[in-house]
Amino acid sequence: MGHFVIEVLLVVVILFLLSRNSYNPPKKPLTEKEIDDLCDEWVPKSLHPPITKEMEEQIQSPILERDEGGFIGVCNLAFSCQENSGQIAPLDVIVKLKEKYHFRVMLEESNSFGVLGASGRGLSEHYGVPIEKIDIITAGMGHALATDGGFCTGSVRVVDHQHLSSAGYVFSASLPPYLASAAITALDHLEGNPDVITKLRSNIVLLWNGLSDIVGLSISSNTLSPIVYVKLKKSTGSFKGDMQLLDDIAQRALKEDSLLIGTSKKSTLDK
Repeated sequence: MGHFVIEVLLVVVILFLLSRNSYNPPKKPLTEKEIDDLCDEWVPKSLHPPITKEMEEQIQSPILERDEGGFIGVCNLAFSCQENSGQIAPLDVIVKLKEKYHFRVMLEESNSFGVLGASGRGLSEHYGVPIEKIDIITAGMGHALATDGGFCTGSVRVVDHQHLSSAGYVFSASLPPYLASAAITALDHLEGNPDVITKLRSNIVLLWNGLSDIVGLSISSNTLSPIVYVKLKKSTGSFKGDMQLLDDIAQRALKEDSLLIGTSKKSTLDK
C-alpha cells in the first residue's frame, strides 16, 4: 500500500511540473549600436597562457639544439601570400629562424606558385632561398595553373613517408587524368613562355596605379602580390558600417563595370 501511495505522489508531482509554464521572459532585440558595442568589447579567451620570462629564456636557448638534424615534431606553417592581406611571407627570415631553433617549415604556395620568382617557381625563387631548406611545399592548382587539385612535395624522406600515408587516397581521391594533363600543359606553358610572368607583373603595376587614385581607399598589399588588397582610409565608425560600405563598392563595380571584387570577412580582432 505504501508503494502505491508513493507512486501516486510521484505521478502527481510530474503532472504538476509538466503543467507549469516555464519562465520565458520577453525578448527585446538589440539595437545596432548595442551589437557594435558588444563586438568591440568582446575579448576572446586566449588559447595559450601569457609568455613568462622562463618561457622566453627557453625560446632563446632551445633545449632541442642537441637533436639537430632529426625530426623533432615542431613545424611552422607559412603562407607564401596571405589571402586576406596580400602580404608576402619573409621566407628568408623564416629559414634563418628555422636554422637557429631547429623546426620544420611547411610552405603553402597556392597564391605564389606560378607568380613569384623570375620563372614563377614561387617564394623560394623570389627570395633566392635554396628549395632544399623548405621541408614541405604544398599548393592548390586552381590559381596560376587554372586547373583543379593540388600537390604536396618535399625532401626524399618526406615523399617516402607520403607514399606510406597516402596509399589509401590514391584510389579514392586521385586527380582525374584530364586535370593532371591540364596542369602539365600549364607548367609547360610557363616554362616555355617566361614573358607571361613579366606581363603579370605589368598588370599588377597597372592595377596598383589605377586603384591608388581612388579617394577614400588605400592599398595595403605587397607591390608584387597578385592579390591587391584595398581598404578604407577612414572607418565609418563601426565594423558593420565598414563592411556595408565595402559591399556597396563591390556591388557597384559588378553592376556598372562587370568587375567581380571579393570583400574580406575579417573580424574586429584583425587590425
